[in-house]
Amino acid sequence: MNPVRLRGYTPDEFERICLELACRALGAADATRRGGISDPDQGIDIEAKLDSTVIGIQCKTGKVTVPLLREIIRQLIRYPTRLDRFMLMCAQHPMPGALDEFRHWASSATTVAGPIGVVELWDPDRLATLLDAHPDILGSLSRTPSAAVFAVPASRPEAFVGRRDALTRLDEWVQNSTPPSAAVSVVGMGGIGKTSLALEFAHSRRDQFAGGVYWFNGQEPLASQCARLAALNSSATPDTPESAAARAFLKSIESKKSALIIIDDLDRPNLINEPVVDALSLRDTGARILVTSRFAGLTASRVWRLELSTLSDAEAVDLLGKASNRHRLLEASAAERHEALHLCRAVGSLPLAIQIAGAYLALHPETSIPSYLALLTSEGAATGIDESEADALRLQDRRTASVEASLRLAYDAIRDDGARRLFNVLCMLPADFAVAIAALAFFVGETNQKCPHVTRALAWLVNSGFVRVDKVGNVVVHPLARSFGASLIDDSQRRALASAVAAEASRGVLGLLDPRQQAETAPHKPTVFLCYAGPDRAMVDDLYERLSRDGFLPWMDKRSLLPGQEWQLEIKRAIEKSDYFIACISKRFQEKTYANKEIKHALDVLDMMPEGSIYLVPVRLEECSIQDRLASRQWVDLFVSDGYQRLLQALRFRLGNAGDA
Repeated sequence: MNPVRLRGYTPDEFERICLELACRALGAADATRRGGISDPDQGIDIEAKLDSTVIGIQCKTGKVTVPLLREIIRQLIRYPTRLDRFMLMCAQHPMPGALDEFRHWASSATTVAGPIGVVELWDPDRLATLLDAHPDILGSLSRTPSAAVFAVPASRPEAFVGRRDALTRLDEWVQNSTPPSAAVSVVGMGGIGKTSLALEFAHSRRDQFAGGVYWFNGQEPLASQCARLAALNSSATPDTPESAAARAFLKSIESKKSALIIIDDLDRPNLINEPVVDALSLRDTGARILVTSRFAGLTASRVWRLELSTLSDAEAVDLLGKASNRHRLLEASAAERHEALHLCRAVGSLPLAIQIAGAYLALHPETSIPSYLALLTSEGAATGIDESEADALRLQDRRTASVEASLRLAYDAIRDDGARRLFNVLCMLPADFAVAIAALAFFVGETNQKCPHVTRALAWLVNSGFVRVDKVGNVVVHPLARSFGASLIDDSQRRALASAVAAEASRGVLGLLDPRQQAETAPHKPTVFLCYAGPDRAMVDDLYERLSRDGFLPWMDKRSLLPGQEWQLEIKRAIEKSDYFIACISKRFQEKTYANKEIKHALDVLDMMPEGSIYLVPVRLEECSIQDRLASRQWVDLFVSDGYQRLLQALRFRLGNAGDA
């Protein structure tokens, strides 16, 4: 089978596949699922026994990044049962940095119960090979009754903490409420975590709703969304007229009774009582309805109200630890815990502000919490917020200032001009305007959907906490981040940017329709960072010249650094801005100390790119060994006759010009 097919399975289906593989491929006589997908802290998903050997298996359908891998390891360390063997089964290839860290951890893996003898990673290629050998596994899966529709566009929040009281109250609402009063409105100020709570509830309680879980955007027309969802639950086809499809969807939910409808960011909670099509309203379906709204003062008839407050001190520090990849903060005895608490209080213990602060600290591991707090204070944020010391209105103003200060620091830390410009453009668009990833290139005058600098710009915005990408590939900007972005430029700058974007988009479309027009415009020259050892400079000089002649813009310290520049800072910037990183490997290269720092930074940049991106290319200048963290990537031998042409083919393949090589 094609390994890519594994991405199409839900977490529940993938766990069942892994369970069957444990029994068939490993020959385990006793294999059971532990906790199910609704338990985030179970340590392992499957425990199996082979004679006296205890095997633990963790199953991951999403992309394994460095932060996610660290969270997996953190959970596994707490697993109370001794494991002789641990396997991480992945439906997608892990990011290179995560793969490198996994190999390092595997050499000394241990849990609270003792060391783990064998640690393995089963990637999609290995799983596909095993499934080819056991085709009945997928056959039995297809014969299993189909699960309820789960139409939620975002993944389960990885850094979700606390809110146990709110989740308990929602559980009571599900168990005790009966139609027609089965509706709840989760209210609170922007950034308080309403959407995260709704996502956590949807993912962790999905098995309770046999009629399916359906997510609506409160800023979009309900009828058109009902029509789209009708195609998902097979109550109508994609070509059914909108009104008929919406009616069919509402009728199908009414017949099932046990569905959950979530409407995120709804301005008017009473909208659930108003007709969507004909005389049918969402209330008439009999489904449980959960609404999130920033307007705490608005109420609707027969709607129960759940108001969210800020996180507790312990929850806030835990969230900061997860978001910043500084998991030592989770330990009660950590020296930084008091400093972390001070930072959390400075941003009003708002989840959004804490996550933005955590994203900054994760991208800048050299920055201490007190240093970040000093930066935050210099931006005008409150130095501490205590609900007992401020009236409600003043408290909200101070929290808003704290969020804005956190956003400002995160924005100023973006070292990619294209990312800043893209953020400004996204914030100018209407809130209900869906922007697909594939369309981003047109905003900068590109026709290649995989344009390297657009991909990197988006990665900067995602990793800085400004945007997220939903399951259908649309870029979503948080409302508070959108308001902040809109405040960055005045009306004249906004008009100038709109004109520039329109002109660039026009050129991009013209280039598609008339390639001759595109040829007349000077093309973007991809930048290439050359990492090498000093003794190999002559060979790398030759590579520099050849790349220059073939339309690339190489960066080489001896040629590109200017007198007086801080060379370490400039090298770091060059790596971040380059479209490619070429490691020129030789026997001397292995001895170059600073090259290891350059490669580590390149791996960090690669982690911000989509899986499968060609960015870091090992190039051997002579017969020599390849260090472990580069060995997972296919290298090119420059000393063979067709070596340079193969290098060009790889570089041009990413640009969509493989045929030019």
